[in-house]
Amino acid sequence: MIAVVFPADFHRRACAYATAVDQVLRRECAHAEVSSHDHVRGQHPAFLEAARAQPGR
Repeated sequence: MIAVVFPADFHRRACAYATAVDQVLRRECAHAEVSSHDHVRGQHPAFLEAARAQPGR
């Protein structure tokens, strides 16, 4: 098994983005007041910002 260690901030943002995508795919946010696209897009910039800050990218 290979373990990859990321800073806590990156992990938190990646999890938030993955959760938003999962909610859209499972239609858990269908009753929400925002569109599915906006639900995912809300987490995307924070995730990309954290990813770009990682060394070796």
